[in-house]
Amino acid sequence: FCPEILQDQSYGLTLDFYSLGVLLYELITGLPPFYNNDQFQMQKDIVTKQLRTSHLSGSCLDLIKGLLEKDPLQRLGAKGGMQEIKDHAFFSDLIWDDVYKMKTKYDR
Repeated sequence: FCPEILQDQSYGLTLDFYSLGVLLYELITGLPPFYNNDQFQMQKDIVTKQLRTSHLSGSCLDLIKGLLEKDPLQRLGAKGGMQEIKDHAFFSDLIWDDVYKMKTKYDR
């Protein structure tokens, strides 16, 4: 869930950026952001609590905080779309053209 859905607000593309932040956070930490066994409390925390980031640092922390920004208008990607995210320092060593050209064993 993202804050705007939980607050029954309109949403747009930045919802996908928030979801990307959730996915990255969970891949890095092993748990979703704002995790709580109590589903109601977790949803409340998504809307009201600050993200726990003591185990993140540097450009990773900046990326995750930007993607999980509660205000969709201030969220990373809100102004420059996916290019803004691709240009983030976290991805500075990534060559995006190589990612696009990457083949998998399923490509024939």
